[in-house]
Amino acid sequence: MFFRIYILLRIPAGEEAVVDLEKAGVSGIMRLSIKRILFIVLLLAAVLTGAALLGDAVSVFGLQGSLKGRLVALDAGHGGADGGAEGKNGVKEAELNLTLAKKLREELIARGAGVVLTREGMDALGDTKLEDMARRRDIVKDSGADCLVSIHMNKFFDTQVCGPQVFYMAGSEAGKRLAECIQARLNEAAPQQKKRIALTGDYYLLKSVEATAVIVECGFLSNPQEENLLQSSSYQTKLAKAIAGGISDFVSGEAERIPPDGSEE
Repeated sequence: MFFRIYILLRIPAGEEAVVDLEKAGVSGIMRLSIKRILFIVLLLAAVLTGAALLGDAVSVFGLQGSLKGRLVALDAGHGGADGGAEGKNGVKEAELNLTLAKKLREELIARGAGVVLTREGMDALGDTKLEDMARRRDIVKDSGADCLVSIHMNKFFDTQVCGPQVFYMAGSEAGKRLAECIQARLNEAAPQQKKRIALTGDYYLLKSVEATAVIVECGFLSNPQEENLLQSSSYQTKLAKAIAGGISDFVSGEAERIPPDGSEE
């Protein structure tokens, strides 16, 4: 970091500025200036350190918003040798899942939530599929997350089928409400004419975590138009906002179910 020190002398027009540096005590002035510079450097260092720590805190929990104090686990499905579904143009599900999960993380933090990702890179979390899934389960459990959203992309033999689909575990009332909230938001965001409803699904993560859990199939890579759409950064952001909005709707609904005295209904 570099500093420039400017000394401004106001001199009446037409007069000469003659300064006897020796009489002015330059050495004393310089000693005073050095002390001031050191003080400024230390002050700036303290401010920058505080800003860095604040930045780290915000990356874990947002400062304010509809999800303040909530912890959300995001699972980007697949990874490593397991690339998941693949589109006609060669795009792999695992990569899209991670991209969307990171965009969703930004949206959730902006709403005040804390966020835990089961994976932040393209590698799998275990040598086998079973080990990989068990590791994801453990990350969610150990985090103490309030809810889990597992991000996926869909594929079907009928290339005309399209649109996002949300799944929840049968028998989980909280899971059903979360899935319905997210599905409603995704129906607004997606362009397909036929709007979907949340469905039950018998999936490992839905069954094995205590957090309220859903799986979000963001669209069909088997549909050429949707495959292109799912690779669009603007559409990915739109989906992320929709999912975050659905989570906020769910949390707001949960708060309304608790009476003012804090007791359960």
